[in-house]
Amino acid sequence: MGIIKAPYNFVPVSKEVVIPHWGKYISHDIPFEDGLSGKIELTITAKTPLFVRDGTKGKDEEQKAHQFSQFQNRHFIPATSIKGMLRNVMEIMTFSKMDKVNDHRYAVRDLSPAAKEVYLNHFKAKDIYCGWLRKNPDETFTLEDCGTPGRISHRDLDDYFGTDFSTYFLKKENGGSFNPKKDREKSARFKYRRFGQKNDTQSFKLDRDDGGRLVYKFDQDGEKGKIVFTGQPGPRFKNIKKDRWEGHHLEFIFFIKDNPRRVEVADQVIQNFYFAYYDHDVNRWSEDYGHWREELNKGRSIPVFFRKDAGGRLADLGLSFLYKLPYNNSVKEAIPQNLSSQDIDLTKAIFGFVDDKDGGENSLKGRVHIGHAFAEKSEVDQEVLAVLSGPKASYYPNYIRQHPKNGKINRYQTFMDKQVKIAGWKRYPVRSETSENAKPANATEKVVSRFVPLKPGAVFSCTIHYHNLKTIELGALLSTISFHDTNGVFHSIGMAKPLGYGKVAFDFELKGDHFKALQAFEAFMCASLATAWHRTDQVQDLLAMSADQNNRGSSKLEYMNLEMRGGNEFRDAKDTRKGGLEFLDRYSRLDGVKVPKINSLVKKEDITEAHEQIERETRLYRSKESLAEHIQVTVREEQAKFQDALDQLKAELKLRLEQQRTQITIKHRAERAERKKEEARNSKPDWDGLDLNHKKVFDDLKKAIMLFVQDYHQDKYYKLTGRMPEGVLPEQYRPELKKKIRTIVQNVSSSDLKHWHKPFKKNAYLKKIAEWIGRSDAEDIGQEL
Repeated sequence: MGIIKAPYNFVPVSKEVVIPHWGKYISHDIPFEDGLSGKIELTITAKTPLFVRDGTKGKDEEQKAHQFSQFQNRHFIPATSIKGMLRNVMEIMTFSKMDKVNDHRYAVRDLSPAAKEVYLNHFKAKDIYCGWLRKNPDETFTLEDCGTPGRISHRDLDDYFGTDFSTYFLKKENGGSFNPKKDREKSARFKYRRFGQKNDTQSFKLDRDDGGRLVYKFDQDGEKGKIVFTGQPGPRFKNIKKDRWEGHHLEFIFFIKDNPRRVEVADQVIQNFYFAYYDHDVNRWSEDYGHWREELNKGRSIPVFFRKDAGGRLADLGLSFLYKLPYNNSVKEAIPQNLSSQDIDLTKAIFGFVDDKDGGENSLKGRVHIGHAFAEKSEVDQEVLAVLSGPKASYYPNYIRQHPKNGKINRYQTFMDKQVKIAGWKRYPVRSETSENAKPANATEKVVSRFVPLKPGAVFSCTIHYHNLKTIELGALLSTISFHDTNGVFHSIGMAKPLGYGKVAFDFELKGDHFKALQAFEAFMCASLATAWHRTDQVQDLLAMSADQNNRGSSKLEYMNLEMRGGNEFRDAKDTRKGGLEFLDRYSRLDGVKVPKINSLVKKEDITEAHEQIERETRLYRSKESLAEHIQVTVREEQAKFQDALDQLKAELKLRLEQQRTQITIKHRAERAERKKEEARNSKPDWDGLDLNHKKVFDDLKKAIMLFVQDYHQDKYYKLTGRMPEGVLPEQYRPELKKKIRTIVQNVSSSDLKHWHKPFKKNAYLKKIAEWIGRSDAEDIGQEL
């Protein structure tokens, strides 16, 4: 077990959101009776190198991308950068909603030992189907269901088409040419190119059931289908210890149906599919995804694999058999807050917000205006080349809140879990100096960041104007800027914060009325939370990350290595065989981290007075509502209740409909199974045409019986043998089988006859016969022979 190191950490998200009772009464036309207006003269001093990118566009846009923001040769920090930074700090300090996040639904394909519950328990090979996905002219998608995919071996492909798959993809020490370090050779496109123009419709006949994988051979009288290639994750090789060949050596067959089922693909399924393959980031496209995406956009069908939900509808899909499965929960579903509430939190009340849902009707203009911060003193530093990377939000050891006991965890919480919670507000802890992260020798230009920072000591000044803020709101703004008048803490702004860049000190004059505002804000927060606000985990971890720490051991601010002599640290963190399970713990719990002392400005009576003020002002605001306003509020409240009831009723009806659909689907499946079973009962194993004198007749007999009993019992052969120890072949066919076996034995060679005469425990023939008619009858046959 260990703690993962990272240059970032998370401030825990509180389930409770503080809602100001005056939020819906804010007006720019009618000021508050106690509304305050004024300005704050702010000085910003860089304590480490600082870089804010020049966002202006023009001919030199590419060059400006790594130059510090400037206007008329004067460096400045844009107001939007300062506002965004302060807004994030205020959201944490005021216990506001965490609703400014992308509601992505991440996908997972994790085969690490620790990920059994994450992926392997949700991935069942028997539930994976195949089909052809097509994008329609109206931007909708349709899928043609081809049922369960078949398999075909590389050796059979080579024998039939004259290709070299079975030898090319061997390890080099086994005579192969495959280079697993080249992504191009690992792609499906590479196989299609080597295969050439041979991939027309072919005919296949079942050869064997390989642990649930139905492997076929070419047969002109067989079922028609098309060969589909997927990527080659690694070479085929001989495992000396286990004395067997291992590695990917089977490709897929998509069978052609006479009347294929075509289904409309839900928008959410397509969105999840595109997001899983990084459609939003062209730099992360694989060669296969880029090709299949282009084919889709041309209106052509592409091969995909998919699962169905309990109601038989398409649940998710991917480009490979072991594709990424979308998590059960999206990002917002893992935030422990009521994000559907329309109540205005303190941050929105102060900075304003835009609501796109109603055309901006419910938007609110902010009452704080921040000006650009122009440099009073600045000196350009040397150009920096660095790779700024790290795990994404789907990396659950870091981005999901884990729940250690005695510093350890036995299993990971992920987006699959019902009670999952995100780790919190992501922040980069400040540090006393920057760390080096030079461009690696093998790094490509597209992953390298180039920028020219300003040296430490750069000084900027700006003015913050505020209008019609209540005393509590002014206190929230002042508390955000000064971290509630706490010493030794800093803000972070700009680029390269993972390397320690952008640490800045905010200085302004706290006047007499300012302390009154800070006191009012703290008392309001304590009264609203019913606890000491400054001692909450949310405030304590924010302060810890905003102060210089003795970062050592588990708190060392550095990325894990992607590649190292012992493996990949991101992967190894989840490997129990390498000492896992590792996770990113809360920053305040890590080695050498201390929480700066924040001085409380309130007493018990101040909090009691805040309680009374909240109740008094709530009654006052309501009493001042006009009749029309009161009616509007009442109507909205009743509409909300009605909508909640309607949504609940819809959910109940939807659940009933899904249950009915499931029952109908189960009924239809049972009826189809019964029909097939009845057809099998009216027939018999296809063994009459077998040449009983042929030396491989027993293998042909096995295939005939396997196909028959699967139709007769409507289940896989290996499952039937597991639960039917007395034999899978119906009684009425056993006498004829025994006759055929006697005939077969009479015609075998003398060398093969020795194998038939072996005791049961060493007799492969009798063991197979026992699967058909039971061990007792099989032993009787052995005695007769």
